[in-house]
Amino acid sequence: MTTSKDINIFKSIPMLLMGILFFVALGKGADAQTISISSARTANEGDRVIIEGVISNSPNERDLRFIQDQTGGIAIYVPDPVFNQNVRAGDVVQIEGRIAIFRGLIEVGELLNYSILSSEELPEEIVFQGALENGGVRTRIPCLSLLGESISEWAAGEYNVIWEDEPLTLWVPQTANFLGEGLGNGLLDAVGVAFFDDSGWTLLIQSVESPAEDNCLAWLQQPRLSNASFNFVTVSLGATGDYQLQIVVYLNEDAKDTLIYTGSGYMDVMLENLKDAQMYELDYQLFTATDTLNHNGHWVSTQSASSKNIEVYFNNPIRDSLSIQWPYFTQGSDLVNEISRRIDEAKDEVNLCAYNFNNITIRSALDRAHDRGVRVRCIVDGNNGNFGFFNTEFPVFRMTGSSALMHHKFIVIDPNSVSNAWLFMGGTNLTRNQLYTDPNSAMTFEDQMLAKVYLKEFETLWGGSGNFFNVSESRRSRQKVRDTPEEMFLSTIPLKSYFSPSDGTTEGILQALEQAEEEIYFSLLTFTKNEIRDLLLEKQKEGVKVRGIINNINDNGGEYFTLRENGVDVLAANQNHIHHHKYAIIDPGTARSCLIMGSHNWTQKAEDTNDENLLVLYERDLSVIFLEEFMARWCEIDPLHALCGGGADLSDSAFIQLQVVPHPATSSDIGLLWSAEVEEEFHIKIVSSSGQVISLSRQVLFPGNNQLLIQNHLPGGYYHLRYWNDEYQGYLPLMIVN
Repeated sequence: MTTSKDINIFKSIPMLLMGILFFVALGKGADAQTISISSARTANEGDRVIIEGVISNSPNERDLRFIQDQTGGIAIYVPDPVFNQNVRAGDVVQIEGRIAIFRGLIEVGELLNYSILSSEELPEEIVFQGALENGGVRTRIPCLSLLGESISEWAAGEYNVIWEDEPLTLWVPQTANFLGEGLGNGLLDAVGVAFFDDSGWTLLIQSVESPAEDNCLAWLQQPRLSNASFNFVTVSLGATGDYQLQIVVYLNEDAKDTLIYTGSGYMDVMLENLKDAQMYELDYQLFTATDTLNHNGHWVSTQSASSKNIEVYFNNPIRDSLSIQWPYFTQGSDLVNEISRRIDEAKDEVNLCAYNFNNITIRSALDRAHDRGVRVRCIVDGNNGNFGFFNTEFPVFRMTGSSALMHHKFIVIDPNSVSNAWLFMGGTNLTRNQLYTDPNSAMTFEDQMLAKVYLKEFETLWGGSGNFFNVSESRRSRQKVRDTPEEMFLSTIPLKSYFSPSDGTTEGILQALEQAEEEIYFSLLTFTKNEIRDLLLEKQKEGVKVRGIINNINDNGGEYFTLRENGVDVLAANQNHIHHHKYAIIDPGTARSCLIMGSHNWTQKAEDTNDENLLVLYERDLSVIFLEEFMARWCEIDPLHALCGGGADLSDSAFIQLQVVPHPATSSDIGLLWSAEVEEEFHIKIVSSSGQVISLSRQVLFPGNNQLLIQNHLPGGYYHLRYWNDEYQGYLPLMIVN
């Protein structure tokens, strides 16, 4: 909020001088010309304004006060203890100050003078309708439900809820007079000051009451996809009390079906007889005899009958060979050859979206596809050279004329084919340096469902399904709306899909990171998003190990130095190339494993301006592959780190002769393959990723397979195993999975 600004606080001024200053302030500007608060809200940042109105809230820990008149309300950032001691809620005050905008909140950010004119009752609150004219005024929000919160009594802090169909943050200040009181049945009417900033609507709560209505209808859980197959989806939702539920199912903007159910509390609804690999839009209405509740525009998708094979591509070596189900490749030529092969096998269409492109091999494959009658359509960012697309016979649209970057890197092939549908996506630009030198990552999917989802984003930018770009129908950047599913299932893998700036990608990243219980790893080109930084610091306080690599450490608003100052283990990518990754890994090797990856950097511009894409995949093996990539880059940057052998000679013959087999391993079955011809006794030490020694033992290893003798159970996660004797010493990475 507003706790980080530097404003002079008169803590060291004697009380007598404080009183003199206060009464001087009272005499200033009392007869000056004032403007309405609504006019002040439209002033330019830095403008000096004089306003008059009623102070609507008491002092709080964020030093955020509000003033309102008949035209509206506005925030005042006042850390001055004299003001907060003498100006009370209900006082009519004239204020002179400068307009500021802090994280989207319009406020008087520099208080110059003020005068207390009189005192009166607090303004009567208005009923919140989900979108007030300008906010900053006393507001009543009826029928709020906190039943979804895991709390039993009120405490200071923030509570994220849904009111009607909109997200809402409840801010309970440390001065609230209802702290420690129970929540009763979890339903309440709340009164306070509602305001809007970059995080959305917040209600600064002043009082809570039992609902005025006898039969409140409120969300316990907004509808979400809980399962999907080829011909059905299951949606989970919850609302207070008993209700009737109506779901209207839309297919290609036409109402396909209307379904009626009777519900109470939480319920699961199965929608059957659907088409495979098809997106549907669902509109919900819950109603009782006295109330209704709506939720519209919920997109879901059935699964496809495709193979659903996944392949992972890096352009630099990773730490180890892994016994896992998903193939991975570590050379740029692997990705170039695979893209070219897939284009050569395309039967109907190739749709390419690229921030930058100059690869001759892929260009030649596109030419061949066009020559044999395959429809080829390409979109590139118009601010780059994109030299690979000069003199094409197929259409290429260069998106220009906007501050937004067309930052996608994806290819969709034959999305209408069950057997040939294919998607390439990730953070890799199709240029020489990005494909062969700069550390990058990408993934490919043999899946018609995901291919169709990405095709819809392509055709939103393209302006339709035609062969040529349609400028009048093209929608990009903030013109786009959310019209693709967020939650999907790829076989048994839950995943989430986001396209910026329409889909709230940062919130999706935050939700995934919030689930971490043990470890978070992130590997990024640039990181300037304060909300993600704050969450990482909070997770670290909870005991989660946070480790990261950032390339652009000096970007304006960059988080590298703040993270380091707060004890986060983060490295600057100081290599002679661009560390271009955009991924994060959560609790790798566990049942909670999660991988975040795509084109989306952790920045404000990626969130609210650029055209971007991102996937969140809840899959153990994928998280392990990316962890091995992370550790390879980490040890290139800091080879003396304990996780990298601490300077030991890893080229020693023992390192070659000793392996963990299979790998990853389970805690109860860690096998060591000793390839030498004679037995050897070793000291063996296992150290966690945070540097804690888990086990220290001595063991004789015989030629062939041995089981590591260890007394302690190892939770799923990343470790390193050190071994040494008079002749050999070495290090092995050790991944334990549940």
